[in-house]
Amino acid sequence: MEGALRRRIPRRAILHNMHRDPGSFLGFGIVAGVILVAALAPLLPLHDPTHLDLQNRLLSPSFEFPLGTDHLGRDELSRLVFGARTTLLMSAASLLIIMTMAAVVGGLSGYYGGWVDSGMMLVVDLLLAFPALILGVAVAGILGPSLINVVIAVSVVWWASHARVIRGMVLSARRR
Repeated sequence: MEGALRRRIPRRAILHNMHRDPGSFLGFGIVAGVILVAALAPLLPLHDPTHLDLQNRLLSPSFEFPLGTDHLGRDELSRLVFGARTTLLMSAASLLIIMTMAAVVGGLSGYYGGWVDSGMMLVVDLLLAFPALILGVAVAGILGPSLINVVIAVSVVWWASHARVIRGMVLSARRR
């Protein structure tokens, strides 16, 4: 039983490989650090990222403003940390939508096959035929400017390639 559990959860293998490759360990540390700082941003002793202070505009880095200030006197470090929160939230929302759409379309397509598979893969091929950047800009232009519309545009562009991979996995499992 213990051997089967170890094969399903390869934590030791992941940690061992990260220990052998310092670059992956460094990358993991940077990503974890950014997520941790973004999550704890309201608790950190930072300036208000939206506070305008024209007396302190365009200051070079100092102890009070480690990354300096912008043309309106706002602290660049505070703006960077609070901006990371928005970026990570938008990325997580996009990823959730992309994986949900891909799992539904790829799973149904691979499971049912026939005309369902043909129809769904026709839509996927149509989306994959357009360059991603142009399609994303077009969708964002149609929807208008907002963070939610950016998440929708990114999701519409990127779900199709993942749906094709999931379809292949379902077809492989179905054949077995």
